Amino acid sequence: MSSKQTSKSRYKSRYSPDAYVTAAQYIIELVCEKKAKFDSTELPIKFWNLPAWRTFFTKNLRRVHKLLREFDEKAVINALNLKCFGNSYSIFTERFLDLVTQEQGKIDQLVVQQVSPQEINRNTVDSKPRPHKIKPNLLTKLDDI
Repeated sequence: MSSKQTSKSRYKSRYSPDAYVTAAQYIIELVCEKKAKFDSTELPIKFWNLPAWRTFFTKNLRRVHKLLREFDEKAVINALNLKCFGNSYSIFTERFLDLVTQEQGKIDQLVVQQVSPQEINRNTVDSKPRPHKIKPNLLTKLDDI
């Protein structure tokens, strides 16, 4: 965890004051938050140090790293925040993978739409090529002689 925002640690931690975390750590915080809500408990600051949460945190952190190899981090975060995921907290289910796949498809479509190049009709553009300028150098001076 970093107190500064970097290219890797760009998410503000919810459970570590004034710290930025990686995408995987942020996602696992969201998962643990959902589990705590499901169990009707509250998560304390730096809950991953508590024995009750340590195993759940590390086990799911490995799964999150696996997910991030396949999917974009925004797709996983969006899938966690969907209403249809609701009271669930397990990221090991097929249902969650289906939601992440759908969100990844949406992100991929947006990327394709943004990247599509616009064609320029050169017939409508009133432009002329630049005039060729020759800088005087030693060879041009010799040619003049």
